[in-house]
Amino acid sequence: MDAALLVGTSKDLLEAVSYHVILKKMGTYKQKHFPTLLGLAFNCLGMTTPADKGEFSHVERMESSFYELGCSINNLRNREGTGHGRPFLPSIADHEATAAIESMGMISEYMMKKLEQSH
Repeated sequence: MDAALLVGTSKDLLEAVSYHVILKKMGTYKQKHFPTLLGLAFNCLGMTTPADKGEFSHVERMESSFYELGCSINNLRNREGTGHGRPFLPSIADHEATAAIESMGMISEYMMKKLEQSH
């Protein structure tokens, strides 16, 4: 019912999964910058990001798009969501918020499956 809250929650979900992956793989991590956190989690899982060079396979292109999507939704959350406190009403539509939470859920599930496979 609250589009801004959904977008904020979607970012929180992917952030928590990223921290979980990093803690499982590296033991500790203190960085707070979302794109760096997400990139490190992708790296820990052997996933591709736009920073990687070379010809991408179809799966690598998909993973790189997942990274871009996660960062884009983080930016949406920063501008329109509940993050960073806003003194104005958000202009995000319900269908946009639904797409954000479903997308972040999909990326999170993919990452958790990759983590499961790595053990």
